Amino acid sequence: MDLTKQQDEYREWLIGLVLCARTLPQIETTRQLLQSWVDEHPDDLGIRDGFDHLAMFDYMAHLDEADTDAEAATAITEPRHAIATV
Repeated sequence: MDLTKQQDEYREWLIGLVLCARTLPQIETTRQLLQSWVDEHPDDLGIRDGFDHLAMFDYMAHLDEADTDAEAATAITEPRHAIATV
């Protein structure tokens, strides 16, 4: 695969995004950028691994979101501090 210097730099930047995406919006944006790259460079098979990484990060982000939701629900239904009356 022959890339220009600018394309090679963009590809490296995109790989960095894939490896750093952690929040659901970051993952979705990176997935879209990665898909655009693959659409324009179908012979770049190596970068397709990025979709696997993003799928794993997406799963973890959803787990974190579920944990946060569960903690919020617990805080609402089980107050940890009693209100002192004077």
